[in-house]
Amino acid sequence: MLNIPEATVTLPKGKSALVATAMPAALLSCVYPQLSVLHVKREKFTLKGRTPSEVKNKKQKEQNQKMNLLQRLDTVEIDNTSRISQEDEQFCLNEAKSYEVAWKALEHAYKSVNKLLLVDSIKDKYIRKYGVVSQIEEAQQECNSRFISEITAYFSKKYNVEFNSSSIVDNYSFGQLITFEKVLDHLFEQLGGYSFVEMANEQIKNKIKDAVYKFEVKKSTLHLPNFGYFESDWMGGLKISWQKEGKMTKLFDALSLFEYGEPTKINKFLSIEKEMRQGSSEAPIFDKYEMENFNKIRSFKAFKNGKVSIEFHSIDLANEFANLYLKK
Repeated sequence: MLNIPEATVTLPKGKSALVATAMPAALLSCVYPQLSVLHVKREKFTLKGRTPSEVKNKKQKEQNQKMNLLQRLDTVEIDNTSRISQEDEQFCLNEAKSYEVAWKALEHAYKSVNKLLLVDSIKDKYIRKYGVVSQIEEAQQECNSRFISEITAYFSKKYNVEFNSSSIVDNYSFGQLITFEKVLDHLFEQLGGYSFVEMANEQIKNKIKDAVYKFEVKKSTLHLPNFGYFESDWMGGLKISWQKEGKMTKLFDALSLFEYGEPTKINKFLSIEKEMRQGSSEAPIFDKYEMENFNKIRSFKAFKNGKVSIEFHSIDLANEFANLYLKK
């Protein structure tokens, strides 16, 4: 017995079931005249116990649930203030307070001047649109740029991380009041998922790798040939070339990170940098500097030919630094 929406059909022996969804009984009689056809009342076709409308409604409901989930995800805002310390947040709040006072004063002046430009007896006679108005717009833009720069410079200096503040400034016009939360959003976007400390570590390692072209480890000492360059000073001595100061800073940053495990400035290295700028006439910059109370680094020595040698407490530590910070 084959059930279809419009008829109940008895198939003769040896005939396969006829697949149809709504074939009229008269057509069946023409195709298979030997079939006995009994007209019955139309019934709803079911699929696993559900009508087509029920199946359609279920799919629509599932689609709506997915859309609602996506809409909720789009409206989720990440509060980056929870990712900074209370000290950092307090700095941002103080800076934002000063910025808002200045920006709102400029905004008030901008609106006042533009209002006066509507008066025919004043416009282009006492106040010109491309005079005072343009200057106020420039002042507002400078106000925005300075605020972004101050927030960026704070985190850059504290965590020894480089940020591109100009790319943040490009996102805002002179007439937009910027919140420090928005600036933080841009900074964390530039971090690419890293924390401030993690990004600082990565940048320090990348910088020293780019700065060192050749190195050699002998016993527990790391040698960097032609790393520095010393030029004559006006007193007849030698001092570090200003073009090589940056390379020396990158080396000391890497050694500091290796020694303490975090991006920080070590006073001993800062002192050596200062003496190198002063020159050999004022400081013994070519003597061996002993690193007292250091757990990994024993000494540092610079040579007149530009070579630099760093002695570690063991050959394992020397190789570890070379592999982690110098090997490309």
